[in-house]
Amino acid sequence: MAQERAAAETVGAEVEYRSRRSRAAAQALQQQGFQVLGVGATISVRAPAPLWTSVFGVHFEEVTATVAHGVTGSYLRPTTGGVTVPEDLSELIADVLFAEPPEFFAN
Repeated sequence: MAQERAAAETVGAEVEYRSRRSRAAAQALQQQGFQVLGVGATISVRAPAPLWTSVFGVHFEEVTATVAHGVTGSYLRPTTGGVTVPEDLSELIADVLFAEPPEFFAN
């Protein structure tokens, strides 16, 4: 069941691009099938988990965590230590960073 969910869920990340290559990197990611959400200091993207696996070699596991007082939720977390930037993207992309979702605390 977790694998089925992983296949359907989109995963967001921040992509660090090489110096002055933001536009070219964003276009290359779009051509690969990633949805580019914004370009700034990094490129914010999201894509289905299987696309991350096929392009960057990242695998995911489903994690359940407390997201607010008494409320739990689940998300996909990378199981690999890092990403492998494919050779055809290596002149545009330096790294990919996956953030953990925020945890909210009540007063």
